[in-house]
Order: sequence, then structure tokens, then C-alpha cells
Amino acid sequence: MLRLEQLKDYQSTDCVNIIKTVQKLSLTSSINRNVRSLTSNVHLNTIQLLQVKQKQTETKNELIEAREKLKNVSYMDNSNELLQIFTNVTDISMQLALIDVEIKLLE
Repeated sequence: MLRLEQLKDYQSTDCVNIIKTVQKLSLTSSINRNVRSLTSNVHLNTIQLLQVKQKQTETKNELIEAREKLKNVSYMDNSNELLQIFTNVTDISMQLALIDVEIKLLE
């Protein structure tokens, strides 16, 4: 670059064009570095955001599964209570009703 500056004094158009090109490159290279840095930061932020969304989705699915299990447990608890009530009754129709209730709960 220093040698080019010395040649500039001779007013050679080639030397002047080369110097202008080198100066432009040095200016744009810092801009390019900043843009690349910004792009990589945006890319990293996007990846982090997707990871958080994935964890939220997994957590949501786990909560839905847990809620379904709780529903099933509460149905089972209710059927156990019904079983205790109907076991004291010897009426066949009541026992059949209990079986129907249990079948519906299992569906």
C-alpha cells in the first residue's frame, strides 16, 4: 500500500485506480465483517429461539399426557367408589349397572 501511495505521485491512472479500489475494499471489509457478525448473531438467536420453542412444545405435550393420566386416575377412583357402594348391594341389576359404568369409563 505504501508503495502504491508513492506511485500515486506519478499520476498513473492505473495506480490511482488501484489505490481507490484498495481503499474501497478496506472500507467494505469492515462493513462485511459487521454484517457477517450480525448475521451469525441473528442465526444464533434463531437457533436459541427454536430450542426454547421445542422445550415449550415438549413441556406442553408432557402436561397434556399428565392431564390425561389424571383424568384416567380420577375415573378409576370414581369407579372404585362405585364398586364399594355396589358391593354392599346384592341386587344383580345394580351389579350389571356397575359393569356398564366401568365399561363406559374404559372407553
